[in-house]
Amino acid sequence: MAVFGIDVHEGHIRLLPQGINKEQALSELVDAMAANPVISDPATFREKLLAREAQGSTGIGGGIAIPHLRHESVVQPALGVAVVPDGLDFGASDGQPVHIIVLFAIPAGQDKLYLNLLAQVMLALRNKTLYDQFLTCTTVSQIAELLNR
Repeated sequence: MAVFGIDVHEGHIRLLPQGINKEQALSELVDAMAANPVISDPATFREKLLAREAQGSTGIGGGIAIPHLRHESVVQPALGVAVVPDGLDFGASDGQPVHIIVLFAIPAGQDKLYLNLLAQVMLALRNKTLYDQFLTCTTVSQIAELLNR
């Protein structure tokens, strides 16, 4: 079974370089998810996602961010995952850099699914061994293998 309770398409995974900022990281994930189409209107989705993030950071601490948006442009529920080995400033609640970003793209009105996925992701990322394994990945395929084993 997939670590996050849902398979993560390898095309929705990014290994991000040092020096990237929060907006660039989120844009990378939106572009990835639009290219492997689960988002029909990436421009609107990106705009709404960045507006949501401006209201309050989804950097929850412990090196993790969980940006999320339930929107009508989402064709099917999906997760995008970015690993940032060097970390990035996400405005996290603990003031620490974020190393793992899990973007939730959920169709509008599917709140129960969103909450179930959120619980699964949070439970998985609390596992220190799994978290550390993410940071040792050097390719997208290694991340995909870790997520979808």
